[in-house]
Amino acid sequence: RSSFPPPATTPRPFRLGPRVDIPPLPPDENGESERVYVMPAGPQSFTTADCAVAGFALCALLVKVNAQLQQLCENELLQQAHPGFSVDTGYGLHMGWAIEGAIGSDLKIDASYLSPNVNLASRLEAATKQYGVRLLLSEQVASIMSTKCRACLRKVDRVTVKGSARPLTLYTLDIAEDAHNFMLAQEIDPTMLPTNEDVAEREADIRRRIVAHREIEDDTREADEETLEAEADALEEVDKEARMFQRTAAVYELRRSTPPHFIALWDEALIRYFAGQWEEAFSLFAQGREILPDDGPTNTLMGYLERRECQAPAGWNGVRELTSK
Repeated sequence: RSSFPPPATTPRPFRLGPRVDIPPLPPDENGESERVYVMPAGPQSFTTADCAVAGFALCALLVKVNAQLQQLCENELLQQAHPGFSVDTGYGLHMGWAIEGAIGSDLKIDASYLSPNVNLASRLEAATKQYGVRLLLSEQVASIMSTKCRACLRKVDRVTVKGSARPLTLYTLDIAEDAHNFMLAQEIDPTMLPTNEDVAEREADIRRRIVAHREIEDDTREADEETLEAEADALEEVDKEARMFQRTAAVYELRRSTPPHFIALWDEALIRYFAGQWEEAFSLFAQGREILPDDGPTNTLMGYLERRECQAPAGWNGVRELTSK
């Protein structure tokens, strides 16, 4: 007679409520409560692309305000060797397939990604210098963003890059680099490690919420430690996602460097530029430059039009070539 091992026991299934933002904590002894960031309207959910764009925008702010980097830049020997040295970052975001693999020899191996899409992202990063922006996004990234976050982007240009003949529409996210945004960026910095007291309090809060959930479900059955641990882990993942969504919402709510009346001029100028009406486009870009003299995309496109005497070439299809890598 053959015998079979007993079936593996599985924890009793449990149910969690819908994934919603964590409500504010009750006021502490100083009467202050945790700040919860929410978008002005729409469901509190974001795509991966929304979070990625917000993450890079936040990174750009945190780099500018990082005390250790500022101290390094002020180093006397470094300034003597490279007068005026400062840390400046730009990010190119593109979406597409890639092959991941190990490349190297017996002495050194590195993980790398191979794909035309990787090269294109690199071209976009380099192009941030030409346009004077922190972020450049391809239309592929913009297409997988939520409607509410995509509406925060500014269309910059339509180009072909070196190594590709495919036209590409470029976008940016205009976040003001001012004291107000620097302060908010530090508030939502995800790299700030919680204290032991914070960790203990969060674990206790999760336990309290599990108990409350069981009471609501009228679940009087005693749960073993493994099931309780599984519920706690699941709830912690929900909390992590909620905190990530709060940070993402906070970034899109940061103060813009481009006021609405500037954007209205920019959009109209871009329509004329794409249509080959370069004299009209130049005039509108010039009006925008009176509002924001240091706007990178404005100065870039005005320079491009000036070099061509505001005359669109024959067969102009609204796409220009970026000639440098």
